Amino acid sequence: MGYAIVGYFDKETDVKIRGLWKDLMINDVDDYLYHSANNPHIKFAMYEDIEETDVINEIRNIAKQAKSIDVVFKSYSFYPNEQPFLNIDMAVSMELLRLQSKIRENCDRFSKLLPIDFFDIGIWKPDCQLTREIDKSKLVNAVNCLYERKLPIKGKIEKIGLIKFHPAEQIVNFEFDEVGYNIMDVREKLLDNLDKLHTTELGVTRIKRNLSLETEDVVAWCKNRIISEGAVITRNGKNWYISIDACIVTVNAHSYTIITAHKAKETCNR
Repeated sequence: MGYAIVGYFDKETDVKIRGLWKDLMINDVDDYLYHSANNPHIKFAMYEDIEETDVINEIRNIAKQAKSIDVVFKSYSFYPNEQPFLNIDMAVSMELLRLQSKIRENCDRFSKLLPIDFFDIGIWKPDCQLTREIDKSKLVNAVNCLYERKLPIKGKIEKIGLIKFHPAEQIVNFEFDEVGYNIMDVREKLLDNLDKLHTTELGVTRIKRNLSLETEDVVAWCKNRIISEGAVITRNGKNWYISIDACIVTVNAHSYTIITAHKAKETCNR
């Protein structure tokens, strides 16, 4: 049993890649994906086990913050294992790298990693699987089949989802919010406007009470948490949410008012 966080393509691109699956099946290369209960996808992360509820919440929040991503399928490739498998590779873009990094950052903490490094920063490459592992004797047939299917193919990633395998089972997927926010822009916009952070007298009282703080400068305390290396910054609707040291700080994204802060599951470092 395993899990993968994946990105799904627009309908037209989905049909085109399914066509490749069908061609490979007809040419006796591999029929697993064509007959599977899954759709063509890009894998952002794979795990041995996960806390499903927490991971689903994380990818739902990421989808709310993201816009669809343009992709270009530019080449075919295979992994030279004892039993190789084939992919269609995508051009690397900053948007893809940022999305994959955000998914790993948010979801790894609720998951048990597989003992592979394919999805590590600096190693991961964006692609879509065209076969499962096949016998090496079928490689020539596969190459001849794909050679006739011209590239590039241009499309979009419009959803992220969670699948369980094997066999493949789609657990959930979420469409990107087309009026959403670039994932890195969310963090950078807040960090670029730290000087605007403020709170009210009621906010000071609420935050000190919730976190049992002894500091008199609540705003400075919150700023220090927000700029911390381990801070996870997300946006949902009108607010930013900053998770750090088992605390969650809520900031209004329009007024930069620190609304509240409270403890998460563990005791906050004060």
